[in-house]
Amino acid sequence: MSTPRVKLNDKVPDNLYFSVLNKGEDIPHEVSSAEIFKGKKVVIFGIPGAFTSVCSSKHLPQFIDKSKDLKAKGVDTIACTAVNDSYVLREWAETFKNSSEILMLGDAEMSFHGYFGLLQKIPLIGSRGQRFSMYVDDGVIKVLNIEEPGPLSYKISGPEHMLKDLKNLGFTEKVVTKIVKVVRQHEIKHEIGVENMDKENNPSKKKWTWVDC
Repeated sequence: MSTPRVKLNDKVPDNLYFSVLNKGEDIPHEVSSAEIFKGKKVVIFGIPGAFTSVCSSKHLPQFIDKSKDLKAKGVDTIACTAVNDSYVLREWAETFKNSSEILMLGDAEMSFHGYFGLLQKIPLIGSRGQRFSMYVDDGVIKVLNIEEPGPLSYKISGPEHMLKDLKNLGFTEKVVTKIVKVVRQHEIKHEIGVENMDKENNPSKKKWTWVDC
């Protein structure tokens, strides 16, 4: 098992890649991380493997159920990735209703998982990805939840936890914005007050109107 190297505010490199196989396609196509993350607000969650127990009973179906709530928060894309090929991911996703709400990103060559150290070795299964969830804003990781190793760990990487994280993140940004606005309004009022006092005390700065006689 590798030790995760990813941390908050890390930038996702533009040159990582995934494989995608859309419905009706015969051959997967490569999609770069730049195409997925650049200029977008993305929630991405990783699973140990398609068709495995917790991934099938909870992780993917719960994200499908909460997809509208996540997009209401301003999320552009919800993606699921795994160290599986895109054929397996597509077939697995199609067993769920409304799975088209989730972009399935195969990472069989471990481009994304390997770069961030999100790998684990599961007995009798082999090398797989760790279970995690991220919120990535224009390529920058703003929320990061990594589960304990093992195929059954599932406490902090679900959609409910992500919705709380996004709410907290949004609340912080709104508070900071509000404080800045209040300070600026105070500055403007102060400037106007000083200007009015200056005009009253300095007649030379008063406006004069010329009248023809």
